[in-house]
Amino acid sequence: MQIPSITIHDINSKNNIHIIKKPQNCSFKSALWQDEEYDESSIFYHVDKKYRNNDIGVYDLYRTDSGYDIENDTIKKMRISSAKYIGNNCYKGGMTSASNFIRELKENGITKMIVLCDPSECNIEKACKENNMDWMHVYTPITFIPPEAEKDFLKEFSYTKFLSSIKSLQTGNVFIGCESGNLRTNRFLHAIKLLDPRCKLNLGLSDSESYDYLLANWIYKGLSSTHKAALNYTEEFEKKLVNSIAMYMPMKFRTTI
Repeated sequence: MQIPSITIHDINSKNNIHIIKKPQNCSFKSALWQDEEYDESSIFYHVDKKYRNNDIGVYDLYRTDSGYDIENDTIKKMRISSAKYIGNNCYKGGMTSASNFIRELKENGITKMIVLCDPSECNIEKACKENNMDWMHVYTPITFIPPEAEKDFLKEFSYTKFLSSIKSLQTGNVFIGCESGNLRTNRFLHAIKLLDPRCKLNLGLSDSESYDYLLANWIYKGLSSTHKAALNYTEEFEKKLVNSIAMYMPMKFRTTI
């Protein structure tokens, strides 16, 4: 079978050209590219938007999901998009498809849904109310294009809900995700792992590490002494965190620290 290819001309890349081969009759399920200059306005973001609700049996190119394969056969059969196990009977995945399985998730021990997308992007609010499931919306940015993105973050982000989501994940029995369970979900979870010294989430590799540090930086800059005490910060941990953020966040944003 002849395999067509997509050629990307990237002026920021040392090699200038990336060639990605894509078998026919398959879709790009995610636009999480291994490129710290990844831009949500790119063609791949729109391709991902079109296909993000597909079944999970599609090709995943240049993406490493947060989390690990699900061993619970019942939850695995639900075919929730991008569903992964992250430890402590907690799962991540797409809220659009998860909203169809609230009753089944509840029967398998899930007690809370943490929604990282606008509830209007899926049917999660209605599904949770019908099944008496506790749920909470936590604003998570979908883009980092300056300067509007940080302004939106400062306006919408809730530190009370952020700390509550950390506590819920520590307690366990949580399902967390954005619309597709990819972009916002993975960045939010990895930011938590950076910011919470007691975090024990099993996330595996990050798919966009530098932007995880950028999101962590935005959150960190708004942490009060009360927040830090609740997170059990030590002087040593905070110094290491600040140094890591300065080193690993995207180059074009590093002057904002």
